[in-house]
Amino acid sequence: MVDAAEHAPFDAVDRVILDILSPWDVLPHMARALNPGGVLIGYVASTTQVSRLVEAVRELGGFTEPGV
Repeated sequence: MVDAAEHAPFDAVDRVILDILSPWDVLPHMARALNPGGVLIGYVASTTQVSRLVEAVRELGGFTEPGV
């Protein structure tokens, strides 16, 4: 997997949109790039993926309760 933090041309962002097969894999990298109070949007295709993404966000911590 490519480390997005190594290749990012920015220090921090206010919004992140993840439209990838397994967004939970990049959450640690995304969390380092997202400013406090920023917004994460994740597009997934199934309820199983929604559940996995929400649980990964909860496990990572530092976010308000995910909304669906």
